[in-house]
Amino acid sequence: MKKTVFVDRDGTIVEDTGYVHKAEDFKLLPNAIEGLRKLGKFMIFIVTNQSGIGRGVYKLEDFKKFNDRMIE
Repeated sequence: MKKTVFVDRDGTIVEDTGYVHKAEDFKLLPNAIEGLRKLGKFMIFIVTNQSGIGRGVYKLEDFKKFNDRMIE
């Protein structure tokens, strides 16, 4: 069985400016890709708590577009 690591999205992979959700505001943090590559022997799960959706700051569709941009 492959070992697993959970990585928080905001502030670890992408810049956290508060309620980050617009695809055009996506900003990868320096060394994020290098860090993830170093975890290559692990199964990586990117986790995030998006309270902005529940608070009505942005919609689930915005969250999905942002994640699609991140995956690109």
